Amino acid sequence: MPNGMMVLVEGYGALGFNHFSDALDDIWKEENQDIDNLKTMAELYTKGKEWIKLSKDDLEEYKEILDSQADTGKYLAYQELANPFYSSSDEKAETEYLTVTKRYGYTTKETIDPTTTLQAKNRSKTLCSDGW
Repeated sequence: MPNGMMVLVEGYGALGFNHFSDALDDIWKEENQDIDNLKTMAELYTKGKEWIKLSKDDLEEYKEILDSQADTGKYLAYQELANPFYSSSDEKAETEYLTVTKRYGYTTKETIDPTTTLQAKNRSKTLCSDGW
């Protein structure tokens, strides 16, 4: 991840935020304050508030990451998520795919759906994040 993003994580207190969640909330508001003109992260880290903008080097590195997604897919990191249908000691936890049938987000310009739906196989058990 570009160093500019790490500054956000490590230095958010110096930016006037008490918690990392406050910084994320500020980003969310900047992206979504005008429902007829939603902003992308690209717009925020190039034309947004100073604390969000990436340096020239970080921007170049971030663009390389985005370009690499053409080969690996946009959500490569999601492959590292624990599968809630298998315990971490079960081999299937590493081999079975987790299918997301509905992802949280805007369903219309005015409506945000906060839910995500995962597809389970018949008779699957759902586990807590600690595997119990």
